[in-house]
Amino acid sequence: MKVGIMGGTFDPIHFGHLAMAESARVIFSLDEVLFIPSARPPHKTENQITPEVHRLMMTYLATQSNKFFQVSPMEFMREGLSYTLDTVDALHKKFGASTELFFIIGSDSMADLPKWHKARELVQKVHFIAAARPGVKVNLDELQKFFGAEDMQHIHQITTPGLEISSTDLRERIRQGRSIKYLVPEVVEEYIYKEHIYSTDIDEMRKELQKRLKKERFAHSIGVANTAVKLAKKFHIDERKAYIAGLLHDCARQFENDELPAEANKRGIKIGEVENSVPLLLHAYIGAQMIEEIYNVHDAEISQAIYRHTVAARNMTPLDKIIYFADMIEPNRNYPGVEKLREIAEKSNDLDEIILTALNESIIFVTQKNSLVHPDTIDARNFLLLQKEKLK
Repeated sequence: MKVGIMGGTFDPIHFGHLAMAESARVIFSLDEVLFIPSARPPHKTENQITPEVHRLMMTYLATQSNKFFQVSPMEFMREGLSYTLDTVDALHKKFGASTELFFIIGSDSMADLPKWHKARELVQKVHFIAAARPGVKVNLDELQKFFGAEDMQHIHQITTPGLEISSTDLRERIRQGRSIKYLVPEVVEEYIYKEHIYSTDIDEMRKELQKRLKKERFAHSIGVANTAVKLAKKFHIDERKAYIAGLLHDCARQFENDELPAEANKRGIKIGEVENSVPLLLHAYIGAQMIEEIYNVHDAEISQAIYRHTVAARNMTPLDKIIYFADMIEPNRNYPGVEKLREIAEKSNDLDEIILTALNESIIFVTQKNSLVHPDTIDARNFLLLQKEKLK
């Protein structure tokens, strides 16, 4: 069996990707081509990528008309950076040693192959197909200097239709209000506009937030936004609101802890006993106002979700709950008990059960540190328990 692998962020997927995959399939008589959207590509750690759920859905939509094309979310299932070698090893395990794997990439990317993670080991395990436009060739001599003659038997070059389409250009076209018709499949175009992907407002929010937050805090914010979208999808909540609330939930962390009380007083925010002792908590209340002041977000639901994301509250909305929980389990989080919370998020379809578990874990964590438990956290927990009692 011969399986093609078409990797990439697919942000968005376009006809250039599809033509490249089909050409490789026909020329090398591949039994199928597996499209695998990248989760966290190492070479794009500084760039911001559209939430996984959207990139995966666009890839499904784009490939559904070709019976030889399949889509796998396997890289989204792994923690850490998305290395091609890990994906290839997983596919060899899945398909068996008798299956030949063919990784399809553009000729521009092929020139960078020696810089890939464990490139020599990778080339020994999988064939590479460099798809070039007519008149464009890969510098095979330079590759041979690095890989050697034997490994070069796994590197091939084909010519594909000369479709000059770039995902970067497509995103810019959408932001500028220009047409992308005939550059992406119609179903992908419809999905992009329906879900407001690549709209200027969210892109500008990300850029502004990145300027104001430290690198680690910004990475956390992106992680919360993407996790919130996954939860929103599962529990049928507005994904766009979930992304914005997750993205901006920590916008007030641009201030140091000792600056937060003054910022709260400036905005007329009441500082309670617990907040006076733990001023970090004030960032949620300040952030709920800052989203209007700086990010031009005038949405009471989003504001409330940000306000409640640190200590929770009684009678939380579904959006409140997923932002509270996404903040606890996003991929950058690493603390005792986080895997337990991630596991219940995967297994449970009861959002209240998930939040109750999260509240219990939060209270245990805080009390073990001999720190103050916010009364709103206790109130939120008791409210959920009382609601469960009423439903019995």
